[in-house]
Amino acid sequence: MPKPLFLNAFSGRALRAVTLVATSLAIGACVTPPARPPRPIGADAFIVEGRLAVRNAKEGFSSSFVWSHVDATHFSIEVWGAMGQGRSRLDGDGERVVLHAADGSVHEERDASAAVRDWLGIEVPVAALPFWMKGQSAPDLEVDAREVDAAGDLARLTQAAWTLEFSGYSLRPDGRRLPARIVATKRDVKVTLLPKSWSFP
Repeated sequence: MPKPLFLNAFSGRALRAVTLVATSLAIGACVTPPARPPRPIGADAFIVEGRLAVRNAKEGFSSSFVWSHVDATHFSIEVWGAMGQGRSRLDGDGERVVLHAADGSVHEERDASAAVRDWLGIEVPVAALPFWMKGQSAPDLEVDAREVDAAGDLARLTQAAWTLEFSGYSLRPDGRRLPARIVATKRDVKVTLLPKSWSFP
């Protein structure tokens, strides 16, 4: 697993890298972007807050996150550690993906999956994440294995070389059933997602 920019921030040698994903929040706040027409909010849009943990055979980290998802290419994901340290943000605007690092540096990628690899040190199909987060298989990727539980909720999924286990489903007032815990593994990498709070436009 490549050394992630975010994880560097929490290792002893990188308060600068801890900072390598959030000081530019202040920088970004001072820059006035060119005016653009507002984007319509799609039916799949959501905001979710929770906890994230990433671990491999040698190291790991955990953080809080908030993810604002408009559509497959327009999103903002912010993560931070204990006491708000190492706050960083990944923004996609349909043309590029920009990583705002805690040390004030800004990194730009054209590919969202490459940006997440550099940021968190994991290879993951970003387009699949909105579906996995909601306990669904990604419709544009082949499903290698799929299991549902007694309630009909997706319990286990193998897709895009990842194996995911879903648990703790609850029924929302709007009729959605969403998992409270998602554990994704690929070789020696383990990612645990604990979505805590959802809102849908």
